[in-house]
Amino acid sequence: MNDTAKANLYALGAIALWASLATLGVALSHVPAFALTGLALIIGSVPTWGRWRLWRVSRRALALGIYGLFGFHFLLFIALRHAPPVQANLVNYLWPLFIVVLAPLLLPGLHLRPVHVLAAALGFAGAALAILGGRSLDAAWAWGYLPALASALVWATFSLGSRRLAQAGRGFPTAALGLFGLVSGVLALVLAALVTPARAEYRLQPGDVLEVLVAGIPDFRQHLTVGLEGNIGLPLAGEVKVGGLPLTQAQQRIAAGLGNKLYRQYTPDGREISHLIIGSEVVVEVSEYSPIYVSGDVAKPGAYPFRPGLTIRQAIAVAGGYNPMRIPGTDPMLQAADLQSQYQTFMTEYQADIALTWRLNRELNDDGQASSDKQPAAPVGVAEAFVKGEIKQFDARKADRESVKAMLQDAMKKASLQLA
Repeated sequence: MNDTAKANLYALGAIALWASLATLGVALSHVPAFALTGLALIIGSVPTWGRWRLWRVSRRALALGIYGLFGFHFLLFIALRHAPPVQANLVNYLWPLFIVVLAPLLLPGLHLRPVHVLAAALGFAGAALAILGGRSLDAAWAWGYLPALASALVWATFSLGSRRLAQAGRGFPTAALGLFGLVSGVLALVLAALVTPARAEYRLQPGDVLEVLVAGIPDFRQHLTVGLEGNIGLPLAGEVKVGGLPLTQAQQRIAAGLGNKLYRQYTPDGREISHLIIGSEVVVEVSEYSPIYVSGDVAKPGAYPFRPGLTIRQAIAVAGGYNPMRIPGTDPMLQAADLQSQYQTFMTEYQADIALTWRLNRELNDDGQASSDKQPAAPVGVAEAFVKGEIKQFDARKADRESVKAMLQDAMKKASLQLA
C-alpha cells in the first residue's frame, strides 16, 4: 500500500472517530464527565505508546496539549449532557470559524480580508438559525450551549497555538499527542476520584408503598403507603415516621417498632398462636415508588413511574424525548395539554388532602367501624394510593388502640380477681 492510500485511510478513520464522538458522548452520559474524559483520552493515547521516545517536548508544548485535549473533551461532554445533542455539536463545530477569526490575533503576519469576515459572519448566522429553529432565544436557550461554545474556542486556540509553536521552531511531533492524551486522561481520572460524589441513596417520600415482611411468619405481610406527613400505620407499632429516610434507616426504625412484639394468630379450631417478632428478621422493601412529573418541551408531559437510578435524560426519553417543535403558549392544543397535566397534579394533591382530613376527622370522632359511605370518593391514579394509605393508617391505629384497650381490660379483670 502506497503512502497516498495510507493517508486516505488515516483520513477516513479520523472522520469516523470525529463523527462518532458526540454519539458516544450522549450514549455514555450516565458516566461522570471527568471519568468519561479520562477514559477517552487514555484510550486515544494507546496507539502512540510504541513511539514514546518521541514524547520529549517542552513544558510549554505539554501545557498547550493538556489545555487542548482535556479542555475540549471535558467541555464537549458537559455540553452534550445539558443541551440538545445536535445543536450542541453544531456549536462545537464552530471551531474552524474561530480559527479563521482568531488567526490574525495569534499568528503574526496574518490579516483577514473582507471575504473572510463575511464568510465567518454567515457561518455564525447559520449556526444561530439552526439552533433557534425559528423560535425565540428564551425558548431555545439551554446553558449547555456555553460549554459547547467554550470547547470550540479551546480547540481553535489549541490549533493556532500549535501552529505558532511550530513557526517558532518549538513544535512537537504528532506522536506527542499521545503524551498529551495520557497526561490529560490521568489528570481527569484523578479529578473524577476527588470531585465525583457517590450516588445518593433514595429517600422515601409520600406516595411510596412499602412491603413489610417478617421471616418465619408468612402471614405477616403488610403493604403500607407513606402518607403526606411521612408516616405509615404499622400494626403492633402504630405510626412510624419514615418520610425522608433511606430505605436502610426506615427498615431499622420499623424493626425497632416491631421488635419483641407478640403477633397473635388464630387457627381454624380457635386456638391462639403467638409469635415473638425479632427485629433482625424484619424485611422492608419498596414495592411501588411515587411517580415523577415531566413537563416542558417534551412530547408527552405527565406523570411517569419512578425507578431507582433514573436520570433526567432518561425521564425525558420516557416522556417521548425532547420536542423542539413544541412551543408552550403558541399552540392551543399543546397549551391545553400543559394545563391538563397541571390540573391532574393539583387534583392529586387535593384528593390526598381530602384523604388526610378524612382520617383525622375519623380519629377525632371515632364511632366504631369506618363506614364506606363516609369515606371520600376514591380518586383515580396516584391519589387513590394516598386514600388507601390513610385508610390503612386509620385501621392500624384503631387496631392498636383496641389491642391496648383489651390488654388494660384483661389486667383490670385479673386485678379484680386478686382483690376478691
